[in-house]
Formats: sequence, C-alpha cells, structure tokens
Amino acid sequence: MKSIFFFCAVLPVLFAKEWDKVYLASFPRSGNHWVRFLVEEATHIATSSVYRDNNFPHLPTIFPWGGYCTDHGYSGNCRYPTKADPVLLKTHYPYLPKMIDSDFSSVICLIRHPVDAFWSFHIYKQKTKKLIKINKKQLADFIAGWKTFYEFWAKQPNVLFVRYEDLQENTAQYLSSILQTAGFSFSHDDVDRAVAKYPPRGTMLKHIGFYDDESIEIIRSRILDVMNRFGYDL
Repeated sequence: MKSIFFFCAVLPVLFAKEWDKVYLASFPRSGNHWVRFLVEEATHIATSSVYRDNNFPHLPTIFPWGGYCTDHGYSGNCRYPTKADPVLLKTHYPYLPKMIDSDFSSVICLIRHPVDAFWSFHIYKQKTKKLIKINKKQLADFIAGWKTFYEFWAKQPNVLFVRYEDLQENTAQYLSSILQTAGFSFSHDDVDRAVAKYPPRGTMLKHIGFYDDESIEIIRSRILDVMNRFGYDL
C-alpha cells in the first residue's frame, strides 16, 4: 500500500513540465513596467513579478511558477500563462534581496543610464512632490547597488541586455528582440499595436540638471568602467 501511495504521489511531479521562466531583470526605475505593458499588449499573456507590486496592484496569491500577477494583466484583458507559454518574471535581484529561481531559460536585462535611473528611483522613494536632492550617502548606495546588479547579470548565461534608451529610440525593433528571446509567438502587427498603445517617452540624461558637479564626479569615478561597457558616458 505504501509503495502504491508513493507512486501516485510522485508520478505527477516526475512527469510535470517545468514552467518556462524568463526573468525581466532591471535596477529599479529602468523600464521594467513599460516592457511588461508592451509584452502583454503584444501577446495578451499576463506577465509576472517575484514581488507583490503595489504601484500596479498585484493579486495576493502567488502563482504556480513562483510570481505575482495583476488581475489578468495590467489592462485586465490578458490570459494567464500556461505551461506551454514562457512566463516573464520581473526581478530587481540582486539589488533587492528576494532570491530568484536558478531554473530559468533566459534573462532580458534592462539597463538605463544611471543618472536617470538614480534620480527616478530617488523621486519614487520620496513619495512626495517636493524636490529633495540626492545626498551623498544615497548616491553611494545607488552606485554600489547599480554596479553589483549589472556585474552579477553580466556573469550569467543566456542574458540579453537591452538599453532603455535603445528601446525608446527603436521600440519595435527591441521589443521584437525581447519577445523572440523570451520565446513568445508574435507578429509584426502585434508589435506595432503594442508600441502604438504604449509609446516611448523622454530622452537620455534628462535628469542630469538635478546633480551638482561633485555628484557627477562621484558617479564618473566609481562606475564609469561599467557604464562604458554599455555605451554610456558623462
């Protein structure tokens, strides 16, 4: 009897197809939500997050692949992934400490110029419309976290790096690359529809005026080597 019970209990696990997890990794405020909007509109499949996001409220129950979702996607008209679909999972690891599953098929890693990413994240964390400049301790924390994040993902296999600024300039081209890398089925019409609904906004270094000369020099001295690898300068 015990052997029959063991066989019946283990059989579904042995023959279950693994979820095809694709991480959408980014330092905070580097375009993760925008890409998820684009992907959902192009595929009509809900994306996911390893965190229960509050700015676009995610449902309280974690899904079988290990992530949280909004209610049928951001627009409410998506289906949830099946085991035949790739599951796109937002993560800020290792900047935010929640662990990721090492069993993933590929990673799309978004990178944004740190001058813009730092300021946008700073304003997001303030939760106020009052303009408060980044102090030197905050800047040092951002720099250390940004460098650790990108050096970590540069060492991982099967990672497609996409610059936020390139996605802004050629949204259809880079969205197609993201969808193809993740393993989604899509058409040119799907991509065009997504870009038309969620077009790019802003320009590179639009926040540089909020930094003093000393802060710019601190950024230059500490992470210019990593910036140069991705085609950024000051």
